[in-house]
Amino acid sequence: MARNTSFTYYILYICIGFLYPAYCSLVALQTPDKKDDTMWLIYWVVFAALNVVEVATDFVLFWFPLYPLWKLLLLIWCNAPFLHNGSFYIYKIFVGPFFRTYVILQLDKNRVIPSILET
Repeated sequence: MARNTSFTYYILYICIGFLYPAYCSLVALQTPDKKDDTMWLIYWVVFAALNVVEVATDFVLFWFPLYPLWKLLLLIWCNAPFLHNGSFYIYKIFVGPFFRTYVILQLDKNRVIPSILET
């Protein structure tokens, strides 16, 4: 979390970053379609990765003007209610390749990558 930000920012961050995606994840779990489950799982992985990056770079990002606004806009793009939203692209471009390069060597080689990621 950026330092010296307003209480309104924290409320919006909780609503946009946690509450809305949690609600949509619970709704997705109730549907028989697995694509929406995968979409929200990708969101949570990207959200965690963004938070890890933010913790490491907060002392620099804090000085950028309107950083909290840009962060909220990024979260809105990441949890937009369509299949190929921001979290899909961040996962496909950054998180997925990083994971496959440095972590997948430890996993079973026979695992199937979900079809949503192959489009």
